[in-house]
Amino acid sequence: MIYLNPCVQKNKKRSDGSYVGYICLTRERQMYMYNTGIILKSNEVTKNLSIRSCRSLNLINEIMVKFQARINDLEARNLIGCKSLRQIVDLCNAEKKHVIDVIAEILDIANEISNENTKFNYLTTRSSLMKFMGADSLNINEVTLKFLNDYTFCNIKECPQPRSVIIYPTLRHPLTG
Repeated sequence: MIYLNPCVQKNKKRSDGSYVGYICLTRERQMYMYNTGIILKSNEVTKNLSIRSCRSLNLINEIMVKFQARINDLEARNLIGCKSLRQIVDLCNAEKKHVIDVIAEILDIANEISNENTKFNYLTTRSSLMKFMGADSLNINEVTLKFLNDYTFCNIKECPQPRSVIIYPTLRHPLTG
């Protein structure tokens, strides 16, 4: 369980007396302070450094709600695992879908995975695709639905490579070297 709390840091007091708002994420014995970039005036912070009810606190709370929704989504899909809080914040802070989410959704459709209890391992899929293509990273524009269908079929059936897989420019298939 990851807990989120709005806070300020005493040692981060600015020269004009204002503070920067943070979100403190804690899990077991880990803690990570995420800088929201929201400036809190000195009158919005109490002497014991708690944040008074104000517009800035509402903005921080909106970010926390977004983070909590994304964390719940990641936990539901079993993607949190042993990631550090910093990695989790990076995932929560992403504005668009990650390439691996798109690829995994396409593979789910290609494999006709419709069981809600099925947990798809996105990181394994990504590393498998990268190894299959001989690439250090994935570019979603290079991974077409036809390519993914053929790739999935090859992995399931261990068959010879279809044409769309053979013509991939940087291909180094593990079965053929």
